Amino acid sequence: MTAIVLTLYVREYCCLCHTMQADLLALQSSYPFRLQILDIDDDAALEAQYQPLIPVLCAPNGEILCFYHLKLQALDAYFAQIG
Repeated sequence: MTAIVLTLYVREYCCLCHTMQADLLALQSSYPFRLQILDIDDDAALEAQYQPLIPVLCAPNGEILCFYHLKLQALDAYFAQIG
């Protein structure tokens, strides 16, 4: 399976963001994905969209997979769905 690009929306100073990023990086050997990390403070539109939910993990189609904390069940369900 080709590696999917998941997007993690973060803020540089957010401890929940650092935790989710570390958790996701540790899972890359188990799931076929690459991680794109975008700081919402660099884009006013992203900040308006995601600010109350940070960190936010999204699928390539923009579907929110989880926010605040990594949910392994959501990641499992997503990869089962895309086959």
